[in-house]
Amino acid sequence: MKRKTIIVLITIAAIVTVAIFAGCVEPTITPTPTPKTELLLGESAVVNDISFTLLEYELEDSCRCEYMYDNRSEISYPAEGAKFLWVRIKAENVGEIARDAPSKRRINLLYKGTTIGYGYACGMYRKPKRIVYEGEEIYPTVNKEGWILYEVPKNIDMSQAKICVEFPKERYAPYGQGETVTWSF
Repeated sequence: MKRKTIIVLITIAAIVTVAIFAGCVEPTITPTPTPKTELLLGESAVVNDISFTLLEYELEDSCRCEYMYDNRSEISYPAEGAKFLWVRIKAENVGEIARDAPSKRRINLLYKGTTIGYGYACGMYRKPKRIVYEGEEIYPTVNKEGWILYEVPKNIDMSQAKICVEFPKERYAPYGQGETVTWSF
């Protein structure tokens, strides 16, 4: 009888010990990697099945603009003390359904932490031999590539410049409703 009692007590002690320590051990959870929101020229971000990449940039003192509405062209010059900054971007749908790429109005130029410009000249001007990026619905496996034009200070320090892209949360979502990714030059 004593032997049975000792075995029962040891069993109960083991069960109690396991129960006490079971609450102290937390299950191992594998964290979901957070997508990078600060990228460099040439790196891609994928948001809402759109892979977006800043490919290159060029600074120019002038550019030849072709007006879409009346088929004329002329050389345009930036304001005194400014230059033109052309930024080439690519948006590709890597998903399974059509998605909206960020529009040019959601692609801002920041300089020393301040927004100094939105992409413009798109829709009115075309740089010869280059496609101007418009941002639009893109179907799977299709990519859109083009240039956006900004007017910047003549002596801009490109290491202090960034392109900030706001990806829409959903179609026709108001500004400030989506995810933001920034590229440094």
